[in-house]
Amino acid sequence: MNDQVVQPFYSRILSVVFFLSMSIGSLIWFGSSIQNLISDLINMNNVITFDKGAMYVLGAGVGALSLSVAVVYTAIYQRRVSFSVEKVLMKIALVAVVVMFVLPQIAHLSVNRIIDDNSYQECEPLSYRWMLYKKYVFTQDEETCINLVAEKALNNR
Repeated sequence: MNDQVVQPFYSRILSVVFFLSMSIGSLIWFGSSIQNLISDLINMNNVITFDKGAMYVLGAGVGALSLSVAVVYTAIYQRRVSFSVEKVLMKIALVAVVVMFVLPQIAHLSVNRIIDDNSYQECEPLSYRWMLYKKYVFTQDEETCINLVAEKALNNR
């Protein structure tokens, strides 16, 4: 006798859509954030924004993508992933977890070094922190920071 419960097809498709959208959304967020940061650093703009929180989602996106592959295989084909594929997916997931915690720290140290070498300063009133999520705003001088804070105050009224 087979005691395996077969999920309805719509339920399987929803799980595939969920994990794929999570992974694609995470990778798009990371890509957009890193593109903006690199552009700001290359052009040495008056204001440089570093979204450290977005650095965490690269690992999350890659991990969710590896999970998506397993979910697609099991949900659609209703078969267990082969041992060799499962081994590769587990390695990818483990690397993703390491990247999730190491990349933000390396990126933060690198950005801080570039910022310090070019005499930028953190504009603390515009920087934001919530748990692990931190968004830094750096400006070339105090006057730029003050102007940005005043502009933000006017826009929030």
